[in-house]
Amino acid sequence: GGGSKENIDSVRVLGNLSSGKQAYFLAIALHLLGAKVFLISSSVPTILPQGIHFIEVTTSIQYYQAIIESKKMCKAKPILFMAAAIADFIPEAVSQTKIKKDSLRNLQLTFEKNMDILSKLSAKEFVKIGFKAEDNHQSAFQNAQGMLHKKECTIVCLNVLDSLKNAFGSDNNQMTLISSNATQETPLLDKFSLSFEIAAFTQQVLLNDDNAH
Repeated sequence: GGGSKENIDSVRVLGNLSSGKQAYFLAIALHLLGAKVFLISSSVPTILPQGIHFIEVTTSIQYYQAIIESKKMCKAKPILFMAAAIADFIPEAVSQTKIKKDSLRNLQLTFEKNMDILSKLSAKEFVKIGFKAEDNHQSAFQNAQGMLHKKECTIVCLNVLDSLKNAFGSDNNQMTLISSNATQETPLLDKFSLSFEIAAFTQQVLLNDDNAH
């Protein structure tokens, strides 16, 4: 959960508007349903049930490393709910000291494409649940469907952002839950209630996959 923060210099970061609320409520819902939960997030929760393992991270590489380390503590194949907003691009060069405003008239930064954590992780090692935020209603569903194959996701949770209903940081959300064989539209719900919808859809898809095999 949360959003990655990538350093520009020793005090400044490149970040995004992800609040981490959906992952926080999802972690609590899954814990209440009996799962062993690791919450990896840059957004520090104020209150968590004692049984949830919280790992605070900042950069995208820290997210990746924490996911790998958490897997080592799981006896079964873990389900990864990738609700974090990881930077698509990161600074090509990072200043080790603070960039002084007085010494520059303009500051130009060059960015390089960041690693894609979901693509990097193997579907043989994780059940991958992707989360996709879009702001274009026309292409959103097609883009989300593409994640099922391109990133080997079992499920994609599509969130089409709306400034009035479910902008970044809002307490409510509406999603389209997509698998290769099923699609479910949720109503606009508070993020805690929505977490149980995501959990139930995930359970049903995994049960159907097991029965098919």
